[in-house]
Amino acid sequence: MEALHKTAISHQCGIHFAKGATVIDDETRNSTLSKLAELADDDGHLSLDDIAEVKYSICEEQGQGVEITFFGEAEMSLLYTFLGGAVRGYVEYSDVERFLYSKFPMMIGEIENIDFPEPSDA
Repeated sequence: MEALHKTAISHQCGIHFAKGATVIDDETRNSTLSKLAELADDDGHLSLDDIAEVKYSICEEQGQGVEITFFGEAEMSLLYTFLGGAVRGYVEYSDVERFLYSKFPMMIGEIENIDFPEPSDA
């Protein structure tokens, strides 16, 4: 994850990275997980909208001039799809937690079901 962030496709509003950081930040990751845990339903399920809500809240917290990019949008779709959301209509909070701590999730989706966002002209 850190190597990806250092590439030309790095982005702000990270679920792992503090604003401007190039290494995984435990406080940012824990804050992300806390927000997701609050949104999970009684079965521990999260929707793509839940993940997006957290991602957008991170952008808002980082302040003026920080906007989600195409790559930030793609990150959400990839996470959701990789963890089986495109197939099941939800992802497990526990799988998101495992993924953010670089552990193998219990459920892995199918690559054919990735629905990438369209690049914006911005």
